[in-house]
Amino acid sequence: MIAAHGLRWVLTTMLAVVTVVSLMRALRPDGLPATERAAHALHAVMGVAMAVMAWPAGMDVPATPQAVFFALAASWFAAVAVRRARGSRRGRPADAGHPGTHAVLHSVMMGGMAWMLLAMSDGMGSAPSGAEGSGSMHGMPGMAMSGPGGGMSVRLHGPSFGVAVVLLAVFVAMGLWWLSLPLGSARLTPALQELPSAAGPSAPVRRPQETAVLLRAADAGCHGAMALGMAVMLLAAL
Repeated sequence: MIAAHGLRWVLTTMLAVVTVVSLMRALRPDGLPATERAAHALHAVMGVAMAVMAWPAGMDVPATPQAVFFALAASWFAAVAVRRARGSRRGRPADAGHPGTHAVLHSVMMGGMAWMLLAMSDGMGSAPSGAEGSGSMHGMPGMAMSGPGGGMSVRLHGPSFGVAVVLLAVFVAMGLWWLSLPLGSARLTPALQELPSAAGPSAPVRRPQETAVLLRAADAGCHGAMALGMAVMLLAAL
């Protein structure tokens, strides 16, 4: 999907880091609620799927099962957001972890991933013919594939182009907002206090509140990176 070889490696490296962090958060034995563990696991799966999409070989992976999976994931996040909103209106304490607004954004990301998979697969239903084979590949309406071999890229046209532009703007806004959260948390986090520990009488010990802030910052950074990664992939298809 990404024609630029260097950009593919940059995205793959970034998504690999996001995937590893998400898996660590999902498997971390810190009493995290099952809902949050599932959310981190879904983001790890999405990181892998996005990395595969960035490479030409990803076009050979069946898109429909992936799209169904991410559509179900989007529905699940939407249900989580609705449940948390209802609980908030009824005065019930919120679940530990991300607020309900984050679940809405996650649902948008998963839904956007499902749409992208289907949009890309629609354009690969027919093979090029004649003179078009060496230059561009025209598939279903709204899609064109250009460039030979490793330089192959996907181009969206028609209604798909408009949807991609809207999603691009949404993902850029989401990515910048998520990446701004760690900066705000850093300003609000108190400095480390030097407390007694086994390492020495004045060894710094990170307090639970500070650890929680750092974990939330890591989560926000991962979500922001994924959103901007989606924006880059959509931009490459325009």
